[in-house]
Amino acid sequence: MATTTFTNATGSGAADEHEYSVAISGITASQVTNMRFELDWNPDEDCGGDASGSTCSITAPTSFAMWSYGSKNGGEARTDTFDKTSGFTGSFTFNGDWTFYLVDDDYTECFTISEARIIVTYTAAAATTNAPFLMFVD
Repeated sequence: MATTTFTNATGSGAADEHEYSVAISGITASQVTNMRFELDWNPDEDCGGDASGSTCSITAPTSFAMWSYGSKNGGEARTDTFDKTSGFTGSFTFNGDWTFYLVDDDYTECFTISEARIIVTYTAAAATTNAPFLMFVD
């Protein structure tokens, strides 16, 4: 198996809601075996933030929850991850902007994002036959 990492490292200022996108292109559903979503963020306890008052979902091109309100705790900077391991066939769409939607349900306006990554794992055949993968193979 090989992997390709797609990244958005532009960062964001402190706010209650963030829509933070990572662009993916050149993906073929039949070649993918896993997608790992990683979000580097900080609820910043120094200004009243707490991760327990947060939710994070992926809102496009498909929707699912990374985590829900109350499942996190603490105010330290962290990396949270979510693995999607199935459902890559049929009408599933890979290409486009995958949007992380991070919300501070406590409304302390403390949350910041430093980087988001999507790591795509695919079969070896993709590494030798798919031109977009050849440009990004780690």
